This record gives sequence, structure tokens and C-alpha cells, in this order.
Amino acid sequence: MNQPRSTDLSTSKLRMGARSLAVLARELATTDRKLLVGAVAADVVARGLALLGAGAASYLLALALAGEEQDRLETWAIVALVVTVPVVVAAGLHNYWTHVASYRLLADLRVRLYEQIRRLSPAFSVRRRSGDTTSTAMADVELLELFTSHFLPPAVVAVIVPGATLITLAVFHPLLALTLLPFLLLLASVPAWLAGRALDDGARIRTGAADLSADVVDAAQGVREIASFGAGSWLLDRLKTRQHKLAQATASHGRRAGLEQAATDVFLSLGTVATLLVSASLVEGGRLDAALLLPAVVLAMGAFVPVIAISRLGQELGRITAAAVRVRVLLDEQPPVLDTKEPVPPPQDVTIRFEDVSFAYPADETLPTVLDQLSFTVPIGSTVALVGASGAGKTTCTYLLLRYWDPQGGRITIGDVDIRDLGQDDLRALMAHVPQDAHLFGWTVRDNVALARPYASDTAIRDAIETAQADEFVDAMPDGDQTRLGERGSGVSAGQRQRLAIARALLADRPILVLDEAVSNLDAESERAFEDALARVAGQRTTLVIAHRPSTIRRADLAVVLADGHVVEVGPPHELEKGNGELARLLATRNT
Repeated sequence: MNQPRSTDLSTSKLRMGARSLAVLARELATTDRKLLVGAVAADVVARGLALLGAGAASYLLALALAGEEQDRLETWAIVALVVTVPVVVAAGLHNYWTHVASYRLLADLRVRLYEQIRRLSPAFSVRRRSGDTTSTAMADVELLELFTSHFLPPAVVAVIVPGATLITLAVFHPLLALTLLPFLLLLASVPAWLAGRALDDGARIRTGAADLSADVVDAAQGVREIASFGAGSWLLDRLKTRQHKLAQATASHGRRAGLEQAATDVFLSLGTVATLLVSASLVEGGRLDAALLLPAVVLAMGAFVPVIAISRLGQELGRITAAAVRVRVLLDEQPPVLDTKEPVPPPQDVTIRFEDVSFAYPADETLPTVLDQLSFTVPIGSTVALVGASGAGKTTCTYLLLRYWDPQGGRITIGDVDIRDLGQDDLRALMAHVPQDAHLFGWTVRDNVALARPYASDTAIRDAIETAQADEFVDAMPDGDQTRLGERGSGVSAGQRQRLAIARALLADRPILVLDEAVSNLDAESERAFEDALARVAGQRTTLVIAHRPSTIRRADLAVVLADGHVVEVGPPHELEKGNGELARLLATRNT
């Protein structure tokens, strides 16, 4: 019962791998057709002339041994020498043109992968680890260079050069070509013998390498937690398990490659010996000039060279195919949201309305509905606090507003324009978002803040840092705002990280400000100072705040209280606090 399913799986892998490689080959031909054609032509010339030179040299040797006249020997010596220079030139051009075309394609692939990851995020990051994605964008793409540079163009040569050699041998005597042909075909078929196993080995190696890479990245990013919980030995065992699985897959790949190499050597030896025996027999029977015996053997051996090169690279075809499939799967994945074909211009009115919005995260159909016919309005120029217990759906509202996902029911509008009718870039250009776990890069403080406006003036960046109450600790750093932060902002505290993220959002100077518990890591004094500053610069900004602190809630113009994905209360915080509703209960349980 298991065998048919295993066979079907292998067939499916073969088909997917073949499609992925075919697309890659087509893209290479499309990207630099002239360079590719030139590279193939140069390789044909280089290998053809090299074979001609070897044949001429062997014929010269045969004539010399036969006591041929000096003039004829000189003629063939000149032929053998003359082809040397064009061989070198053609080989150099082949290598240059092939690699230029190949690396242009790989560079284009990496750009496309980045753009695709950008379109898929952040929904994509929920389902796939960053280390795995990095492995695809870097290691898998790098591995494809073996196919684009060392397999695809040489594969064409592996047909042309042996074909020309067979024709030449047929001119010597048809039996020589018929003798060599079966061995060339057998040699060319070697990679196909264990193609299914090659794909399995390749998939296991690429997946294992990606898993190991992801674990190493996680370990590096979580080194403090690992140390504080004394989990170093456990993590080391986990990494050893990953490494052991990768080693097993690599060993299986090596055993199969060794078997294929042995078969290659056998066919090369048998083909050479068979050609020698047939040539000797023909010479003995008077049907072949004795001087052609050595050239016939040299040409036969030379015909194997491009086929052997492809066959040896074919030993890596499993890994190459697995890498191509991983890249293709990522490129073909559909983003969770798509732009409309004719997006409308961004509105001037930035009033936000949630109208009967229902949503459940699509990654897991077993998860309950997060929002259920939720409706509320954030009037232009006002500050609205989203309040509710953990899991009420507050952060989901911001994700839908930023259009990381689209709701399954209802709609969200800005200025009476459905946000699905806006281009995603135009939509997000209306908003500055400060998440609770803002990401800082391993750049300077200035560059981290300037991410919102890369060409902003030093004065504008400084004003944003001061408004976010970050100037005191930034000025105390060794190089001020030119101080380089550690990876993921490890050189600053949680509160400092949040203030830099707030500075970034303020520098963006966009009409909508979305703060997801942005002041949760600030002390009470810094929070008051920041909110006073924010009130001064708010102007016509429309601000949506996810708030837990009572002080933050009380500063809002309106509070929208959520519970189980529904709006249960809406109104000015000071009025709702006086009642007996959900907000009053929440505030009573929290410290002021």
C-alpha cells in the first residue's frame, strides 16, 4: 500500500523539480540571450578545437612513428600548435560570458525574492522562520549557480561535441561511431538511474541546512534567554540532532554520487577499450589507415569529456533541484492581499471606520473568529484608545488597518474609501505604525530613526528624537546618534527601544498614527512627557492607540472597548469610567 504512494510522491517531486529547472533555464535565456548563445558557442569552439588539437597531435605522433616525411609532420605540428591560442581565448570568453549571465540572473532572483517576501509579510513570517527564508534567499540561490553556469550551457556542448566526434569517427569508419555511441548514451543516462533518490537526498540536505540555519539564528537572537534559563546544553543537543540529520542526508548523497562516479569510470574505460579494439581490428583487416588508430582513440576519449562533466554535475542535480523548488515555491506563493488593478488616489479625509468587520486568521482554520461584525469610527484629528483584555482583537484591528490581511466580512474605510481600493504602498504611506515589539536594526541610532524618511535632515531627525524623549540616553551614548546598535537593537533597553521606534514614527510625519501599546515600556515620567509632546504635534493627525495603562486611556478623546471580538462600549473615557461598564471594571483592576 505504501509503495504506490511513495512512487507518486517521487514522480511529483520529479515533475516539480523539472518545472522549476525549466523555468530557471527559460529565465536565464530571457535575461541574457546573446551572452548565453555566445557562451555556448565559445565553449563549443574551445572544446572542438581542443579535441582537434589532441587529434592532430596524436596523428602527428602516429605519422612520426611510421617514418612519415618531414614536410607532412611539420604541417600537422603547425595545426596542433595553431589551435592552442583560440582554445584559450574561447575558453576564457565562455567562462566570462557564462558567469556574467548567470550572476545577473541570480542577482535578479534575489531582488525578486526580497520583493516577494515584502509582499508576503508579515503573514508570511508567522508561518516561516527567518533563518529558513534567509537560507532560500542566499544559500539556495547560490547553489543555482551550478545549474546556470556549469550545467545548462555545458549540456548543449555535451550534445554538439560528441555528435561532431561521432561524425568524424564515422568518416574514419562507421563501425567506430557505432562502437562508441552506446557507451556515450549509457554514460549520459547515469544521473537518471537514481534520480528519485537524488531528489530525496537533495531535499533532505536543503531542508536540513535551512532548519539548522534557522535554529542557529534563533539561538543567536535568544542567547540571553538561553543563558538565563540554563538551556545551553539542551540547545546544543538540539543543534547536534539537526546536524546529525544533515550529515545522514549528506552521507546518502555521497554514497549515491560515488556509485554514479564508479559507473561513469566504467563506461569511460569500456568505451575507450572498445574503440581501441575495434580500431586495431579494422587496421589489421586493412579497413583503417594505421595512422588513424591513435587519433580514433583520442577522439573517443575526448567525446566523453563534456558528457562526463555533465554527468559529474548531475551528481549534484538533486541538491540543485531541491534548491530550485524552494526558490520557486517562495516566488509562486500568493500574497494574502493583492492590489486592485485600478487603485484610487489616497483621500484627504483620514477618518477611519470599521464597518461590520469580521476576521479569522487564515493560517489555521481551527482558530476561532477574532473579530465578529465589529464597527467603530476614529474621527479625523482625534485620538481613540482601543481597550480590552488580552485576545480581544485590538492588535488584529491594526493589522487589518495596515492591510496585512483583509477581513472576511465587512470593510475598513479611510475617508469613505475602502482601503482595498487603495494601493498598498499608498495606504501605508498614510500611516506611521509603532508596534509593541518594534524592530531595531544593527545600524546607527540615526539610521534606525531615519528609516521612516531616509533623506530627512539632521534637524528633523533630532526633533523626532527629542519629541520621543530619547535625546537624553542617545546623547549619553559613546558616539551620540552615530552609535551603532547591536543586532535587533540589543544595545538598548526595552524602554529605549520603544522611544526610538516612536521617534521613527514621528519623523514619518504621516496623517495617521497607530500606536500598539507604544508607551508600555516607558516609565511614568517619560510617558507623561511623551504624551504631552505628542499632544502638541498631533495637529490633524488621526491617532489610534492600543492602550492598557489607565493614564493613556484617560488622555484619549474616545475609548473603544472590545471583548471577544465585539465592541461593547464607545465613549469619552472619563464618562465610561463613571459607569458600571467594561471600561470601569478594567480601570478598577489596574494601577493608576
